[in-house]
Amino acid sequence: AQADRLSNMGMLAAGVAHEINNPLSFVLYNLESLAEDIGRLPNQPEQVSLSDIQIRFQEALAGTRRIRDIARDLGTFSRVERDEPVCVQLKDVIEAALNMCFNEIKYRARVVKSYDEIPAVLASTGRLSQVFLNLLLNAAHAIDEGDVNGNEIAIRTWSEDTLVCAEIRDTGRGIPAEHFPQLFDPFFTTKAVGLGSGLGLAISKGIVEGYD
Repeated sequence: AQADRLSNMGMLAAGVAHEINNPLSFVLYNLESLAEDIGRLPNQPEQVSLSDIQIRFQEALAGTRRIRDIARDLGTFSRVERDEPVCVQLKDVIEAALNMCFNEIKYRARVVKSYDEIPAVLASTGRLSQVFLNLLLNAAHAIDEGDVNGNEIAIRTWSEDTLVCAEIRDTGRGIPAEHFPQLFDPFFTTKAVGLGSGLGLAISKGIVEGYD
């Protein structure tokens, strides 16, 4: 399971770097321009707009928070978890997985979320994030790039009696019915070379069944 997790991280590394570089670029731009403007304040205060300074500080702060969130989610996903389960909010786990793979999704489909109020579950955040990362990557890779508005990946959570349920649907090409019996077989994959090890669903199934 840890090897599959690290394999996914390797595949997503470029996308994660891209997601960090975007907010980092405008954090740097805003801070550099602010340093210049604040340096002019003593001698040329009329050339400096305080409202503009406030806007740039807010943008820099937003970018810094985005980088913090990505780093936090990366840490949640990558660390080797202890076996002791803790109370986990499913929405938080799904959002962490979604942040990790959003670069794989954003050129392919819209993300539609429907989160019901549900009780927490006893689980490992890292392992559950691995489950949802695998499902979200499968959904993304079933959709070709180029028609974001025409495709969607829908995420839903709800509860039924004592059960907590989650569902991920996509408008992708689907899986031929003849492959259904093999879906959870280790190393079976219908993805192109380099997009999957064939272990994701098998490991995800094992993680979920381990919490029965």
